[in-house]
Amino acid sequence: MTPTFKDNRFGLLLKPDPGEWDNFLAKNLSGSFLQSWAWGEFQKNLGRQVFRLQIKDRNRTIWAQALVIEMILPLKQKLLYSPLPLLFNPKAKVLEQQEIWRLILQEIKKINQSHLLFRIDPLEERTPFFAQAYKNLGFLPSKKHLQPRDSLILDLALSENELLSAMKPKTRYNIRLAKKKGIEIKEARTDEEINTFLRLLEETARREGFKPHPPSYYKKQLELFLPQGLEKLFLAYFRREPLSAILVSFFGQRATYLHGGGSRKHKELMAPYLLQWEAIKEAKKLNCRLYDLWGVAPGRDEKHPWAGITRFKLGFGGKVVSYLPAQELPLQPFRYKIYKLLRG
Repeated sequence: MTPTFKDNRFGLLLKPDPGEWDNFLAKNLSGSFLQSWAWGEFQKNLGRQVFRLQIKDRNRTIWAQALVIEMILPLKQKLLYSPLPLLFNPKAKVLEQQEIWRLILQEIKKINQSHLLFRIDPLEERTPFFAQAYKNLGFLPSKKHLQPRDSLILDLALSENELLSAMKPKTRYNIRLAKKKGIEIKEARTDEEINTFLRLLEETARREGFKPHPPSYYKKQLELFLPQGLEKLFLAYFRREPLSAILVSFFGQRATYLHGGGSRKHKELMAPYLLQWEAIKEAKKLNCRLYDLWGVAPGRDEKHPWAGITRFKLGFGGKVVSYLPAQELPLQPFRYKIYKLLRG
């Protein structure tokens, strides 16, 4: 399909090519699996409407794109949501970005007049410059983010020995202890292994007091992503008994730790440490440049619900990256004010 240009330098494409879409993301170090073509298909499988907005110039060069998902709020209100969109080609200057934003927001407002708001979990880091840029576009900061706003990222350009040296001594010791005590790591593919992962995840959720997605959510995700190699499921065993499991995304130049669960049995064997280390080594084999350990507690807050998992993750070294808070653009200003008053 050809973009519509009118008198503009850039044109909007609503039915992009899947290969071009993913290639644009994969070439950029910040390209997220949450914007991938497959993630859009997964959202469709969940029954959600999906919109793919792509901006090209007259030479068919891609300058920006965003996967936008329709989601339902309480009281049957609808919103449009884009997780970590790679909005701009790195070459885009400020004036070009403004023209691109104008095209994107024009389309967002045209999609359906019934949507209450357009929400983004931005990819940009938390700086005054980017905060002001969103404010200038009419966005308002929100606490209703779906993706972590602080994440721990490892540089996989380092050798395995350099990665180990950058870890905290206790983490390094626990990896070696788990291996010495006979913990075995296996890449899981069968239905039985997937059910083991779901059981361990549910056990962890009950213990830690959080609510996971329903099993059907994970099963649909794994059915789509495992055969393509876009996700891998790793299980840790001791004498054939499964102790711990993690699900890791592999997309473009980035591997991302998504979900994990474990048993209280044989905690002294430190299986989760070796599990993460094997996933990190797999990411290096697949030529990923970054390993994203995903969410950590903001400011290393010891009272935060994620304080325990944050201590575990920080042991692997790396750098904490802080992203902008979620941003909301009201599409129905009066209804949006009521929504804000009701949700507090």
